[in-house]
Amino acid sequence: TLFRSPEFNLSTEINIPLMYLKNYPVGMRCADGDVWLKCGIKGKISSPLAECNISGEGVNIEQFRIGNFSGDIVYDNGDIQIANFKVDNYGNKITINASGGIKNQIKIIGNVKIDRLELAELLKNLGVNSIVMLDIKGIVDFNFYIDPEKGVIVDTKPVLSLIGPKIFPNYFFLPNRGEPVFYLKSANLSGDVSITEKGVSLKSVDINTDKSSVRVRNSFIGFLGDGYMDLRAVSDNMDFSDITPIAGLDIRGVSHLNAILKGPFPSLKISGDVDARGFMFENFYGGTVRVSVEFFKNHLSFRNINGRVNEMSYSGDVILDMNGAPDIEVNAAIKEAQARSIVSLLPPSAKITGVKKGIVSLSVNLKGAVNSLSGNVKSVVSDLDIQGEKISRIESSLSFENGEILLNKLLVNLYEGSLDARGSLTKGGDINLKLDIKGVRLEDSEFIKSLPVKF
Repeated sequence: TLFRSPEFNLSTEINIPLMYLKNYPVGMRCADGDVWLKCGIKGKISSPLAECNISGEGVNIEQFRIGNFSGDIVYDNGDIQIANFKVDNYGNKITINASGGIKNQIKIIGNVKIDRLELAELLKNLGVNSIVMLDIKGIVDFNFYIDPEKGVIVDTKPVLSLIGPKIFPNYFFLPNRGEPVFYLKSANLSGDVSITEKGVSLKSVDINTDKSSVRVRNSFIGFLGDGYMDLRAVSDNMDFSDITPIAGLDIRGVSHLNAILKGPFPSLKISGDVDARGFMFENFYGGTVRVSVEFFKNHLSFRNINGRVNEMSYSGDVILDMNGAPDIEVNAAIKEAQARSIVSLLPPSAKITGVKKGIVSLSVNLKGAVNSLSGNVKSVVSDLDIQGEKISRIESSLSFENGEILLNKLLVNLYEGSLDARGSLTKGGDINLKLDIKGVRLEDSEFIKSLPVKF
């Protein structure tokens, strides 16, 4: 006789208080919340049909804070459908719709609608600290499967709108996290991303704002240990107004950019090469400039600076130590530049008028706290015409030490006569000055002639 598979029709409703998982037989250290399962199962034993609703409230398992969830799952002879599965991860809200098979190989294809997801909060709820804050909305198409060797793999194609990332010098939820060293205000993201138990592989990601575009290729963000990042970004058109301030500094301009973010989250190194035009650093205009930038352990460095404004070129290095009170080290040089070009770089508060011509060479070597620099500034100016005064040559040398300014040398050679000055300015504001004037005829000075007092 032929055996016929019996048919059945069952329904069940189960409530699981997760606190019992902390006891026998599972022995979890942390398990809180409730899970409800309502199922209707019918059909043949060889090909059952199960229609279930699963929901949870306040679910926390070990280090994973999951929150609330609810959705429908249908199993039909090895095929599975997930419909309108909503997760509220303590404010991070997503909805999942998917279908696939679990009979021969577990493989599920679907999408995730993200109503609100904040990356630092999500990672914290999953037991991972992060220095990155990122608000995400949008749609992520995904392909979920289990590889015999690699384990769980989720290949995704996200189309997202972003606020951030904000990258901090310390973990986001620590009270001493500091101010962000990098902040992308808003952008759109699309790409090809793969997620495993170990981390996120950014195979190909494009980030666009109204002004900028950035390409991320072959990068990785790791979940294990303290978290790890190896991210490489390239831009042919990066507008610094999209990401300023950088480490608290107002930086402007449009640039070609090659950047690398690499290392464990607690000691992430950000480095890159910048080729910018219309460059502004705080209130100083830098024209076109090439520079290598690095941020590591609260040290921000601008090395191998080579810039040009009109006919003037300049070079140097700037290093900022932002551990505690900020320290700065500046080594810079300008060689035989037009005086008018230098004047055009000065901020409005330091503008000098009446400069018609002149050739300037300048070297700056300063180091220390911003309000207590040490080092020296030397300059040579030749063939200067300012306010109608014609000056053959000016040589100057200033030293800075413990808040005191020393005028080591100021030699002004006029076309007739010279001035030689030495002196100092103390912390208390006392001025000591020795001035030696030789052969200068005041009546020939255009400045003196303009005064209302006659000599």
